[in-house]
Amino acid sequence: LYQDLLNSATPGDLRVALKASEVDDADDHIALQSRLQQWGLHIVPTNRDGDCFLHALIKMLALNTTTHQLRAILIQTLRKYQDEHVDAPGAHGTRTRLREHRSPGCATWEDYLEKMSKPGEWCDEKMILAACLYLKRQIVIVSSTTNVPVVWEPRWGVQTEGNPVVVGHYHERHYVGCLLYTSPS
Repeated sequence: LYQDLLNSATPGDLRVALKASEVDDADDHIALQSRLQQWGLHIVPTNRDGDCFLHALIKMLALNTTTHQLRAILIQTLRKYQDEHVDAPGAHGTRTRLREHRSPGCATWEDYLEKMSKPGEWCDEKMILAACLYLKRQIVIVSSTTNVPVVWEPRWGVQTEGNPVVVGHYHERHYVGCLLYTSPS
């Protein structure tokens, strides 16, 4: 079945990527689970429909919204900050604005926003940044492939409110929610 799906797919076909992501490599799962346990966290099963990052945020923060609505909010957040510089403060040379930061497969900023607006499109780094800005929280990505988490912070004068949100990541395949272990009462 998997081979038939692969043979009938075009490059970048979401069906193949979703099928491939259905089974996490056992080593990846153990590695991610171990890294999260160091923080007292456990994996929360998260839908595998391409909106996994959004599902993770909604579950962990108990947001009263759908993935479609959250995606639209994040796109509006990107539009709001599109003229902000993404390079480090004090960087030398030509400065790059968020809307000028290229994304693979997108010729223009509008192409990128249209692509990211589609249900099932995996969230990339710009969408993670948009989530930080909208939620006014740090987002910590704990990966199955590295011991060093990536910490995303709100920028451009947006003050952090609330605790960081930790999201687990099976490298290049799937985001999962993470919650604190609670002892049985």
